[in-house]
Amino acid sequence: MAEQLGIEIGREKVKREGKIEVKEETANKLLANGMDIDFICKITDLSVERIEEIKERLIQNHDDKLR
Repeated sequence: MAEQLGIEIGREKVKREGKIEVKEETANKLLANGMDIDFICKITDLSVERIEEIKERLIQNHDDKLR
């Protein structure tokens, strides 16, 4: 019983993490195409702070590629 519960909890965690990963990838693509942060928040349900973090990472990655 406890083992089954642990498996179910693990599955739910992976499912949640997968959904967040998809939202973050969507935000990344929208940012790369010049979309507004407020719009991205509405589409992905991610916070402004998280979108700004993704934007900073995108800028850093772009700068690294230019070097």
